[in-house]
Amino acid sequence: MTYRNRSRSDYIVYLGIVGTLFTCTYSDVAADVNTPAVLAVTDKVLATGVEPIGANLTSIAGGTNFAVNNHVWNSGFEPAVWRKFVRVERAGENWFEWDAHGGPGYWNLAWTGLGNGADVRIYRIVDAGGRPLSYSDGSDMNNAEGADHVVFVGADRIPPPSPKFPAGAYLANDDRDGDPNNNRHRVYLNRGGHDLQYGDYVYMTLKTTGIGPEASPPDLRKHYRGDRPFFSSGGEWRGRLVPHPGDLPLEFKPAGRALPPARIRPAGRDRASAIRLSQV
Repeated sequence: MTYRNRSRSDYIVYLGIVGTLFTCTYSDVAADVNTPAVLAVTDKVLATGVEPIGANLTSIAGGTNFAVNNHVWNSGFEPAVWRKFVRVERAGENWFEWDAHGGPGYWNLAWTGLGNGADVRIYRIVDAGGRPLSYSDGSDMNNAEGADHVVFVGADRIPPPSPKFPAGAYLANDDRDGDPNNNRHRVYLNRGGHDLQYGDYVYMTLKTTGIGPEASPPDLRKHYRGDRPFFSSGGEWRGRLVPHPGDLPLEFKPAGRALPPARIRPAGRDRASAIRLSQV
């Protein structure tokens, strides 16, 4: 894999964050962004409970995906995790916007509501005095002149649907809904007050049992496959992923966080019966 197209500032923030996962030793020199980091890899485990690889990591289909816990159509018996990493281009008291990589709408492939309820973490590259970088007066994110270290700005959340945001606070609308007056590509935060700056790094993480068709543009919803059943047999029975309805028997270990209830219609009977399967 090559990283020729990544900016220098991207490397800085990556090193600043992943550095917490290793035991590091530093030479006694003044802080300099051009000084190579020295990492000591040991057999001491610093991070436990790390989640397995999630959905849609590669385009490989079939059994290979199941072998590496990379399910294209679903995340197995567990909730899927949607993660999005962006650089802030415009911001207000409790909102931010970006255009890179298609913006919140993924080049018109996503719609308002996609990131509703996601947890948000904000990072910033600052100079030796703790001040945000200029980035050429807000015109070039690749210009990391004066960069010294990375700081954690704060955590927040993208609000779910509410009276203020009926469809949620992750906004990605255009003319395809027939209303040209609500066209906006912007993400609002629950609390705000982070004094977001041009070039800040925002990480959004959403753990969910499913992303509904409303998160797809109106003209693409006919192709929606997010409700593909976890089990199917000639239409006789179907299933979906739901959170645990209550406490599970002690023998279900590890119990996980979700299960697929399968509604089955036995042969020769008109009324469906239900069974529940869980991860063992």
